[in-house]
Amino acid sequence: MAAPALHRALKKKLRKLRKLISDPGDIIRRKHNVHRLRVQLKEWRAALRLLHSIDPNFPHVVISQDFKPVFAAAGRVRFWQLQRSFRNHTNPLAQAFIRDYRANLRDRLREAREDFRVVADVSDWPRWRDLKRDVRQACKACNDELLQEYFAGLQAAIMIKKTLLSRRRKHEMHALRKLMREYSANRKLLARGLGFDIGPVPGLALDVAGLQELLGDWHDQSVACAQLAEDLNDSAWVEEPLKQGKAVLRAWKKTEREMWDKIIAELTSN
Repeated sequence: MAAPALHRALKKKLRKLRKLISDPGDIIRRKHNVHRLRVQLKEWRAALRLLHSIDPNFPHVVISQDFKPVFAAAGRVRFWQLQRSFRNHTNPLAQAFIRDYRANLRDRLREAREDFRVVADVSDWPRWRDLKRDVRQACKACNDELLQEYFAGLQAAIMIKKTLLSRRRKHEMHALRKLMREYSANRKLLARGLGFDIGPVPGLALDVAGLQELLGDWHDQSVACAQLAEDLNDSAWVEEPLKQGKAVLRAWKKTEREMWDKIIAELTSN
């Protein structure tokens, strides 16, 4: 197996990440850059888990720790960006609620951006020269049998999570989403880096990309509902905005349930 090709693909991933984080201000100014950073970090961490599955001595936990603070800080920015986006699409008749919640979200997003800038400025991500020996060793150990074993483990875990969704276990749905994301990211990495393609997960809908997008939309909707429910418990709300906010929450929850049902239909269609 052409391990040097995988080695080069991983080197390219790390360099892209380091280039992206080199300008924290540009990241927080552009909504899509926050999302792009988190997607690339997720793919990088998935690749580290893949290397560990090939070579148990590969220090994926130690390496991943270096990226966690930035990932978490970017996640908070992304969360409040999405909450603001949900607010922007709220029923325009809920003007009193929208006015009060706008100020709340503006302050929290500002704080999250400031925190991200601080964390990014002091981040000490490893350079390629720090990792290349361990990566090269894991890549040399790579073979079809180990890769098939890795993906078989993911396939089994995905099927188990799929069977646990009948009672609206949201944590299981989120876990399923993460497993599918890792499967897709590393399938793409190996197809490009090694010409090895395990194929789609047996037993899932053919439109895996569409299913993953739906899972992401559901997750965003679910956490938005949870945050709004928490925010509406604040005693500072006055009667009319609170009444409108509760109506908005009911509408958001209805959308979340519809998304859940659509996902279940997609998962059981095969």
